[in-house]
Amino acid sequence: MKKLHFLSIILCFACFNLAKAQSSNTDVLHYEINLNVNNLQQNTHIGFSEITFLLLEENPEFIEFDLRNQTIDSVFLEENPINYTYQNNKLRFTPSNEVTINDTLRLKVFYRGGNNVEPYNWGGIHYSNSIIYTLGVAFSDYPHCYGRSWFVCKDNFTDKATFDFIITTNKNVKAVCSGNLINETENENSKTYHWRLEQNAPTYTVGMTIADFSKLEKEIISENDNIPLNVFYFANDSSAIEENFRHIDSAFLCLEKHFGKFQFNRLGYCTTPQGSMEHIDNISLAHSLGANYSLQSQSVIVHEMGHSWFGNLITCATSGDMWINEGWTTFTERLSLAAIFGEDVAKQHFRSKIESVIKDLPFDEGRFALSGVNSDNTYSSTVYDKGALIAMSLKTYMGDSLFYSSVQRLLQDFAFSNIDSYTLRDSLSSYSGIDLRDFFNYYVFDTLTHHFAIKSCSFAENSARIKITSRTETDYNSPCTNIRIPITFMDSAFNRYDAMIIDNGQGFEHNFSLPFTPQAAFLDFDEEFFDLTTDSYKIISEPSNYEFKNSYFKANVTSCQDSVLLRPTLHWVGANQEQLPEGVSRFSQKHYWTIEGVNLDKAEIEAKFYFKISFSERDFDNSLLPDYASKDSLMLFYRENSESPWYRIEANYPSSSSGYVSTKLRKGDYIMAIGDKNLVGLKDEFQKEEKIKIYPNPSTGEINISHPEFKKGANLNIYNEAGHLVFSEKIKKNTNNSSIFLNIPKGFYSIELQSKEHSLKDKFIIE
Repeated sequence: MKKLHFLSIILCFACFNLAKAQSSNTDVLHYEINLNVNNLQQNTHIGFSEITFLLLEENPEFIEFDLRNQTIDSVFLEENPINYTYQNNKLRFTPSNEVTINDTLRLKVFYRGGNNVEPYNWGGIHYSNSIIYTLGVAFSDYPHCYGRSWFVCKDNFTDKATFDFIITTNKNVKAVCSGNLINETENENSKTYHWRLEQNAPTYTVGMTIADFSKLEKEIISENDNIPLNVFYFANDSSAIEENFRHIDSAFLCLEKHFGKFQFNRLGYCTTPQGSMEHIDNISLAHSLGANYSLQSQSVIVHEMGHSWFGNLITCATSGDMWINEGWTTFTERLSLAAIFGEDVAKQHFRSKIESVIKDLPFDEGRFALSGVNSDNTYSSTVYDKGALIAMSLKTYMGDSLFYSSVQRLLQDFAFSNIDSYTLRDSLSSYSGIDLRDFFNYYVFDTLTHHFAIKSCSFAENSARIKITSRTETDYNSPCTNIRIPITFMDSAFNRYDAMIIDNGQGFEHNFSLPFTPQAAFLDFDEEFFDLTTDSYKIISEPSNYEFKNSYFKANVTSCQDSVLLRPTLHWVGANQEQLPEGVSRFSQKHYWTIEGVNLDKAEIEAKFYFKISFSERDFDNSLLPDYASKDSLMLFYRENSESPWYRIEANYPSSSSGYVSTKLRKGDYIMAIGDKNLVGLKDEFQKEEKIKIYPNPSTGEINISHPEFKKGANLNIYNEAGHLVFSEKIKKNTNNSSIFLNIPKGFYSIELQSKEHSLKDKFIIE
């Protein structure tokens, strides 16, 4: 269902719990909805609902069903008229003593009504001159299921039944319902359509649409079956409908590949004035989307199709776990859009969601866990968009193969039934063999979001050593435990090698054997784990201006000797206040950048970092630049990595209240600060880098060391992995090169050259 924001709802939870208890004494098996719509009487439906149900309680005090704002004419139980009450949208009766537990009973309710829409004017049955249609969810009524707006039912997420729809209406329109069309019957002045849904479904997922429709018919051919595609639309929209559904088979086949066989009858859509809503076989698609081709229309079309697995096949056990319906379905948008348009379009679609969840939702909706959501937030952007990002992150955490095989098994085991977040966690843990308790405790049952970054990295021939660091948004010293996050290594030819870092949050070093000598390492290169970062990359081969929108970064490439990969990452966390250099009054507490890439030394690039003066709490730099007066104290700082100190670098600052601070680009971290420029030293960050070069690396014992000139008396120290000194000597003359032979065990070692002027470190391997 397409998300909408709605007004706060005042609920009486005591009444809800009572109603839940009262409705638990029946299990509905089948509904027959037999209505004459807009024919016998204009703007009115007249007829009956017949409910076949199983009695689950001996001698119940009463049995209760839902029907909103209708006129009831009579009620029959097993063809016998009975006494009943109809108050507060509840039909209530007491069965005779002749019925007993496990009896199957038939209740027939004759009723009539008309336009019947919730206060938000979305869910319900809508009558207009050109169309009559139902939408099965109410935003400002509770419970949110809204089958009761047009038929007698047990209206909740968990009670599922089969359906027959027998709809009589005028001859000049079509009646389209969930299920398969059994027959059409011509009457003297009307036409009757009989639709049957043989899969068990909750009441909110069935729909009826009546209009003078044209019909697009296609067939989606998959390895499982040939699935009919039916799109009912208004004739004037023919070309847009053709375009909107031209490539839906690519998305459909992608979802079947990842989540298993489509379990319903057809992929059916009807354009309606409002929408969109995932009615089984009869999806309501908002006319404004169906009549215009766009990325938005495509994302909604594939979203509603994704409900065929999440929401319609398995359903959240309560509205408090709506992320299982809507978050997981929103996650499928990324897969579907990638199948239609390619990965770049799908990634950009999700980059906008990531930025919104980090930057806007805490102010728009507050912070709340995905599980146990209250009714005010059932259909919130947090449920949809953060829920999608957490589902995507779970895929990354588990790894694609285990994730998809486990989810397919989940969908098989719980097909046409209901699950909550605990069942989801425990089932996927059992199927995959991965303990998912920490993941769910952080991201589903709590409001935590973590930040991950590479703390340090070193490369050697066919090997790499990596340390990562983690923290929460609100606590610099609160790392994540049981981390599973992907890392990608890349060489100068852009060959890549993907691995997984599994860490307990203690910042241990991770060693990797690689098929090439890497030039760079990237955490979550494919942007599939939701943390407090937004990033993207571009392969650049010619001078131009390049914008990285969700990273708030631009690059002006003035020369390019070879293709380079540039990846700016915006970290939505700031620096530790306890680490302020002299003269600095504050670092940004909202963000810093990391510039990474391949072959960046083969291009001349001007890096541009965004700033904005604002006092608004939600704005980009409000804590750093609350007013224009503070801009004169704005400075740009740099560090090589998070183990290095920050220092101020030369930069150009525009005179405007917002814009970009620019400097010559190099790899490393950048952050903005406020302070007294007269007290803060300015370092030439483009001075010749002083580094050690060790060769061969790995070595069997003899190593050569190339380094900046060290004077006689400097110390050369070598340490093992435990930090113990295993070799030490003094340099005997001024030199740029040293050669030594080491008789030490195999393993990883660090080397340190130290004098009054220099202190350089690097790492090497003895094989």
